Amino acid sequence: MAIKRNKLEQMKSEARTLLTAGNYAAASAIYQKISRARPGDYDAWFMQGAINGQLGLLDDAAVCCERAVRLCPDNADALFNLAQVSTRRNDYARAEAVLTHCVELRPDFAEALNNLGYVLHEQGKLDEARTAYQRALQVRPDLSGTRYLLAAIGGTEAPPRAPDEYVRGLFDGFAGHFEDCLIGKLRYDMPVVLADSVRHLLAGHAASVD
Repeated sequence: MAIKRNKLEQMKSEARTLLTAGNYAAASAIYQKISRARPGDYDAWFMQGAINGQLGLLDDAAVCCERAVRLCPDNADALFNLAQVSTRRNDYARAEAVLTHCVELRPDFAEALNNLGYVLHEQGKLDEARTAYQRALQVRPDLSGTRYLLAAIGGTEAPPRAPDEYVRGLFDGFAGHFEDCLIGKLRYDMPVVLADSVRHLLAGHAASVD
């Protein structure tokens, strides 16, 4: 069902209001309606990608971001959005390719240069990572997190401590899946071990009383 232009703008305005209020699910539902009625609407796909990323729905976010990039392949913001989702999905090769194109289009995009440095760093491409971090700092010397990451791979003198904004960003990015990482990746099972031990002790105590 086609959406007339005035109705389209009304729907987008409503979605923006919902986003401002933090109602991501309702905003996403509106953008989904728009994209179904107007599959070529770049804004609808871009915003769905951003919202799904915010909600942690990374596979859905990747689909929407890829669609936005296909509609506007030379849009640096769309590329940056896709790269962020790809990085969170640990698809560093895809993120690298997308960010490389992004900074070709906007050589002064400091955040994209920083993120390019990060994904190169994660792939062990340290010389290229150093170059990307250095380029980011040339554009934005105030990026203390970038300076810290550069120091971590020997590109500059290490600061005495990690910058506060770097620590906050690391924590915020980790908070949503802390328990999964702790138990699944790091194999932290002490609470389970302790619970089993308590159950065995209680069972032994009950048997001795009997």
